[in-house]
Amino acid sequence: MTEFNQTEKQELKIGIGINTGKLMFGIVGEEHRLQCTVISDAVNIASRLENTTKTYGNALIISQNTLDKLDNPSQYFKRLMD
Repeated sequence: MTEFNQTEKQELKIGIGINTGKLMFGIVGEEHRLQCTVISDAVNIASRLENTTKTYGNALIISQNTLDKLDNPSQYFKRLMD
């Protein structure tokens, strides 16, 4: 994003929320209008984390659940949030 923003007139920003958990994956719709979707509390939390990136000005926020599942969390720079 940094490289892209240096060459463009308008700056783009991204926000990514990552959570770990079970979900339901499926295809919904009708013959000519199918859509892939995922549904679960884990997906909703990831969506809320993505939304929170705007409030805190971070590009990436992960949940404690995801942090706990990392093989070696000490190798990453992290800070705890509210």
